[in-house]
Amino acid sequence: MDSTVKVDTTHSYQFLGLNSNHGAWPVSNYGQDVIIGVVDTGIWPESRSFDDDGMTEVPSRWKGECESGTQFNSSMCNNKLIGARYFNKGLLAKFPNLTIAMNSSRDTDGHGTHTSSTAAGSHVEGASFFGYAPGTSTGMAPKARVAMYKALFDEGAYISDILAAIDQAIIDGVDVLSLSLGIDGLALYEDPVAIATFAAMEKGIFVSTSSGNEGPYPETLHNGSPWVLNVAASTIDREFQATLTLDNGVSATGISMYPGNFSSTEFPIVFIEACENANSLKKVGHAIAVCLDTNETLSDQIYYAREANLIGAVFISNNADLTFFTESSFPAIFYNLEEGQSILDYVKNDSNSMRKASIKFKETRLGSAIAPKLASYSSRGPSQSCPYPATPLAMGAGHIDPNRALDPGLVYDASTEDYINLLCALNFTSNQIKTITRSNPYNCSNPSLDLNYPSFIAYFNANETNLNSTTVKEFARTVTNVGNGNSTYIANLTELKWLNVSVTPEKLVFSKKYEKKSYKLRIEGPKVMRDSLVFGSLTWVESGGNHKVRSPIVATQA
Repeated sequence: MDSTVKVDTTHSYQFLGLNSNHGAWPVSNYGQDVIIGVVDTGIWPESRSFDDDGMTEVPSRWKGECESGTQFNSSMCNNKLIGARYFNKGLLAKFPNLTIAMNSSRDTDGHGTHTSSTAAGSHVEGASFFGYAPGTSTGMAPKARVAMYKALFDEGAYISDILAAIDQAIIDGVDVLSLSLGIDGLALYEDPVAIATFAAMEKGIFVSTSSGNEGPYPETLHNGSPWVLNVAASTIDREFQATLTLDNGVSATGISMYPGNFSSTEFPIVFIEACENANSLKKVGHAIAVCLDTNETLSDQIYYAREANLIGAVFISNNADLTFFTESSFPAIFYNLEEGQSILDYVKNDSNSMRKASIKFKETRLGSAIAPKLASYSSRGPSQSCPYPATPLAMGAGHIDPNRALDPGLVYDASTEDYINLLCALNFTSNQIKTITRSNPYNCSNPSLDLNYPSFIAYFNANETNLNSTTVKEFARTVTNVGNGNSTYIANLTELKWLNVSVTPEKLVFSKKYEKKSYKLRIEGPKVMRDSLVFGSLTWVESGGNHKVRSPIVATQA
């Protein structure tokens, strides 16, 4: 299971452009009657995010149930939380004598409650994280319904239980499946998420999965099945901060999520040469310690500072992502080297031995960060992109714009048959394909690796010895016009270094809505690439219109 990522939703919807006046929210009536099935660690039904005030009756098409269990009564469901089931037969088969502490849909981890409220939480006024990010929290579809399928327990989680949960969600009649879980290193025919979501795709259920939280390392992507939406983690333009004010009047704002109350009184502030040394910190006494980390010792410094029962601590570090450390259980504030330099200059000045400072916590600042950016912890494809600008292997289709997604202009459709053709081309055995499709009647007469996807990746032979030989990679795509009936799109290509790229035809002319047009993309270059990875893009630009339909292009050695 992926680890929990704490994200507050009092600003996220605004950052995404969602509002009550126009766009996706009013057009969709805030997701009314969409049933979101969540397979996760359970749910905390008493959360105000699952209040059903203003919700209409449960749709008659719903076939699910609200199962009673440990500390969970079926009466806890309502018109918002319309279903709750739990699945652990696989876990108990593995450990017959195991006692499950919370044998119900109740959440003891917090992850399932978090993902459910993010997707469909009701409006909750006066929400905050111990004073940070105060405001009204809301899910992205606040009038949608939630059905919880608990398959991940504190005692463990097994493939068979995840499969059973997803299968039951399909039977119950969910419209959307949200799966913030993943399994490392499994082929498609061994991956329960890939297998179960194939069936969901066949039933017309939209499946959203997490990419994982194992970045920035390469080849860490979870849930790479082409029939699901794979969602990475990104940042927003909000920071949780605290301000240190020195007794010389200089103030410096750092990041912090310390949740407790803190006195506004000035305290002595001292610089400690070796904060990773417990004895050094214990000598500080009733003061604020300033710690400098340039050798990746920040985790140790935080641990020893907490154990020393300091008044507070200031950590100045060259760590690339300080947000990992900010949710501290004791008063701490974090700075990078540049931001913390003024503090160091002052506290290391021997001429002033009676230095003092105060700290103000629980500050929330919007627009203070460059966003969106790919989160450093987000899993990604075979190219490690941090700290460089994100490549298509990391950022995928880019950041979601819900309002513009209502009017994309052109779309790339793919059918069940297209996915089966892909499986056939992957040289899976007939039994392996049947494991995924879970049906006998499938046709491998037209295998193709060229799935009708809005992206392109060309593989060149890394073992080629003839440096002068060339190779050609061709891709066929079909787009459907979902915009205006009469529209023309012109191809705009950004070059790929050392390669020749062309598209035929260069113009797509549509005379009606839902009309389909096909084109081919051609990449020509040496069999041995000069660079191991190069990137470009194809953008179909509507002539005289507002639509720009962009697809990333990647060329790499294999």
